[in-house]
Amino acid sequence: MDYKKLLYEKYYKTRYSKTNKLDDETYHKTACKLVSAFKVILPSDKNVKILDCACGVGYLVYGLKQAGYIKAEGVDISADQIVEAEKHGLAVIAGDAIAYLDGRTGEYDVIIASDLLEHFTKTELVQFLRVAHKALKDQAILIIKTPNADSPFGCGSRYRDLTHELGLTKDSIEQVLELTGFSDIKTIGYKGAYSVLNGLRRSVNIPFKLFWRMFMLSEIGIGKRALNVPLELNILVTAKK
Repeated sequence: MDYKKLLYEKYYKTRYSKTNKLDDETYHKTACKLVSAFKVILPSDKNVKILDCACGVGYLVYGLKQAGYIKAEGVDISADQIVEAEKHGLAVIAGDAIAYLDGRTGEYDVIIASDLLEHFTKTELVQFLRVAHKALKDQAILIIKTPNADSPFGCGSRYRDLTHELGLTKDSIEQVLELTGFSDIKTIGYKGAYSVLNGLRRSVNIPFKLFWRMFMLSEIGIGKRALNVPLELNILVTAKK
């Protein structure tokens, strides 16, 4: 039996719906908050063509359209999530992201892979990055958000979802991006959208991050990795074709 097919056919019912509310008001607020977290790395030109791979119920596509990016579209392997996204009139399609991108050349200005790469095997990861690279226009960007295996909670992020296949660090994601032809790669800790509550959480995190970084220094010694590796739960990566 193909366990992936079984899991993704009922992903919304068995996983997503248990932690997310989809009433119109909550959907709108969640979508707009999500886009605001990506705002600093999105192009200023609102006429760019954007593909959200693994768009799920369409939060990011919806939020992008609300922000004026009228050419935003999405693809997701989970058909039951696409059904929810279509209720909001979004340009989304049910399908495998690798198969969808395969054969497309120079079509997109931006490809977003948010909470996607961790669902791939290593072979699938390389396949995805290769077809994404080909599908991007010259100087176009790939935006990635994925759980941070360097985080103190990296192990929990890796195994909290049965569909997760691998964990990635700043070093490993930059390695595979370079191998698949990308350049100008930048990795930072993903801090999410700004809010008063989020600001308080960041303040509380400061002493804990300091302690964890001191622990890393004691284990691996003074060096760029111990001092600069992101410790946030997720990392945000940008790379150019």
